[in-house]
Amino acid sequence: MASAGDPDARVAALEIKTDATRVAINALGEKVAGHQQETRKQFTAVRNDLSELRRETRASFRSVDEHFRSVEEHFAELRDLIINGRRGR
Repeated sequence: MASAGDPDARVAALEIKTDATRVAINALGEKVAGHQQETRKQFTAVRNDLSELRRETRASFRSVDEHFRSVEEHFAELRDLIINGRRGR
């Protein structure tokens, strides 16, 4: 370690510490950037999955809605047949 009385040695030691800190900060920044990129990819994948699920759900609801309309039409036909059949008696 540098002695307290040698300013050049103290400056050199501080420069070494500063350089080491800069290297550590840069490495940390690269690691964070890598995590951000991976997080963006995962978020995009989740968004795409959600969009696909939304499309499938809407298609399913349309199918169910069409099915219920068909059932309602059949019930209406049956009702008409029953009512018209009773009038014919």
